[in-house]
Amino acid sequence: MNTNTGTKLGKGCGVLFFSVFAMFGVFFTAMMGKSMLKDWETRSWVATPAVLLGVSPKLEKERDSSREPVPFRYTYEGHTYTQDTVTLKGTMSVNGKSSDSGRRLRNMPAGTKVTCYVNPAKPDEAVLELRSLGYAWFLLLPGVFLLVGVGGVIGVIRAKPAHLQPASERHRGWRSNPNNSTLGLRIFGSIFALIGGVATWFIGVKPMLAARAAEHWQEVPCKLESARVTNHRGGKGGTTYSISVTYRYEVSGQKYVGDRYSFSTGSSSSYDWREQAVRELKRDPHPVCYVNPDDPNDAVLSPKLGNDAWFGLIPLVFVIVGIGIFLGASKMSRARSGPSGIPVPQPQQVVSLAHGGYELKPSASPKAACVGMGCFALFWNGIVWTIFLQADAPLPVRLFLMIFVLVGLGLIGGFGYFILALFNPKPTLIANEHSVALGRSIKLQWRFSGNTARISQLAITLTGKESATYRRGTNTTTDTSLFVHQTLFETRERTNISAGEVTVTIPADSMHSFEASNNKIIWAVKLHGDIAKWPDVNLEFPITVLPL
Repeated sequence: MNTNTGTKLGKGCGVLFFSVFAMFGVFFTAMMGKSMLKDWETRSWVATPAVLLGVSPKLEKERDSSREPVPFRYTYEGHTYTQDTVTLKGTMSVNGKSSDSGRRLRNMPAGTKVTCYVNPAKPDEAVLELRSLGYAWFLLLPGVFLLVGVGGVIGVIRAKPAHLQPASERHRGWRSNPNNSTLGLRIFGSIFALIGGVATWFIGVKPMLAARAAEHWQEVPCKLESARVTNHRGGKGGTTYSISVTYRYEVSGQKYVGDRYSFSTGSSSSYDWREQAVRELKRDPHPVCYVNPDDPNDAVLSPKLGNDAWFGLIPLVFVIVGIGIFLGASKMSRARSGPSGIPVPQPQQVVSLAHGGYELKPSASPKAACVGMGCFALFWNGIVWTIFLQADAPLPVRLFLMIFVLVGLGLIGGFGYFILALFNPKPTLIANEHSVALGRSIKLQWRFSGNTARISQLAITLTGKESATYRRGTNTTTDTSLFVHQTLFETRERTNISAGEVTVTIPADSMHSFEASNNKIIWAVKLHGDIAKWPDVNLEFPITVLPL
């Protein structure tokens, strides 16, 4: 493949990758924006008196449905209409408010006078409730995807091909600039904290504030009509539980029906405490509910949150981690990488052996990589799945959250990859000296423990890499170049893979190992074993090269 073809292919893949981000952002931004505009339009609809007609026996059996029609009749400009829409269909909601309103209105007796909102341009269209625009914050999330996608496409298109760049800049990328790395980490940390903050508010802080306020509401005697633990079957076959209640109460001579047990959101797998709460409700001869003095329709049986209320604070981990990444971005970009933005193995990673020789240690441990990926996958999926299962969000929002679920599944896949790599044949590399001078040779012996018959090809290479950091204006820039790349040994013969010896001669006209604040020379021996349909053996062993 020639340079131009490779460049075009690389740009095409980059544009395609970022275009997917942009399409996700455009799709969900358009969907949420359209929904918000519809709900905003209802603010101009005309408030009109209406009368509830009562729920038919057939609909009464569908008490737990998320879309609950409530028939009502109203008269507008001399014409009488019948409708059953609680809130505008095809729009979004937060915390299932439309579902709560529907159940409360359905429980009101026929003939109850209410207020509906009529579309003056189409009088046969009316709703009983105006939707809150509290979900508008969701626009920030797809907006991030849109910005990343569009910015990435522009960056890929405007980037110069490597063969057209000056030699001094050919190895310098976006990530090589610590300022850019810091900016990227701060953007990532901000998104992390934003998602955690919003989730914490809706499923943690808001219910807690409501429960605290309800402790000072008016205590009113009520009649418990039904109480049970309702189970919900998940798409994966799991079961979660919630408390379903219906009770009647009276305020200032007006009768009301309530169906809220507590302010806890969503459902969970905890059954025992819910069953105990239902039994206590049924045994109580004089139950009371707590009624909002500003809105008698707003009532709750238990102002205390359930035993699962602490789940609402789990997203705080997102906030803490996000703020930590944001504040420590500059330090992390320096500590996690060398000046060039890629991991820098430390020289002299050798262990003296009792029988002679020195065992070289790899720059990265497969076990450490596996543990790190496993911890991150556990953390990510624990938070994302908690939010995804606990939050009572509409389908479009759940589809958007699926992006983070898919990322979590990808992390699980990566963890599985590292686990498989742990079962690879393990190489040991022994040198006859702990270091080698320029122009001199060093003998390396390798041997594998494990089933080396799985390795189809083994390649051992010597690499020398130089990195230099300097300032250009107000920016710090790092150039990295590979000045030595020697193939020391390569074979497909399985009998020569399990063990062997190779002599490494360091070019005399090269540079010895060196490390300063702005410059580094790094030498390493790389060992790569191809394994079909399995993670490859791929390790790098740093060596120290001395001056003449």
